[in-house]
Amino acid sequence: MGINRGSPPAVIRSLLPWAFVGLFAGLILLVVLIAVGLFTRTPAATVAQPEPDLTVVPLPSVTPTVAHPSATPTALWTATPVPPPQLEGSYASGDLVQIFGTGGDGLRLRNQPGLNSTIAFLGVENEVFEVRSGPNESDGYEWWYLVNPYSTDKAGWAVGNYLRRVDAP
Repeated sequence: MGINRGSPPAVIRSLLPWAFVGLFAGLILLVVLIAVGLFTRTPAATVAQPEPDLTVVPLPSVTPTVAHPSATPTALWTATPVPPPQLEGSYASGDLVQIFGTGGDGLRLRNQPGLNSTIAFLGVENEVFEVRSGPNESDGYEWWYLVNPYSTDKAGWAVGNYLRRVDAP
């Protein structure tokens, strides 16, 4: 018996049309699934980007003016702000006090009592601190050593004119 090299065996010849039918049916099914997926999918929800709340305010420009020779110069602002008067009473160690009366400018807490001492940080209006020491008299003011009860690295000396006692909750 010799090997016939010219044509495939009969079994392969009988399966070959079915293989083409299966391949063709698979391609049709794939095209149908892609079409159905494209037309029936829901569009992706768009995520709204939050708008920033930052408003940049440019610094005022310096505009030179020429004064009339007979005009007397007047000050536009005072060099040092005048603090409100010291409230009656004193604070004890452990009392809670609140910054107030700064007009939103905040209160400079310093490393030592005195106006020439280095500023440690700026306490904001209505921020609450615990009194740890004081009063110390310096530069005509009573100074109190304050510590933020929630963040002990925020501590410094503050003028008592901008403090008021807060009742503990």
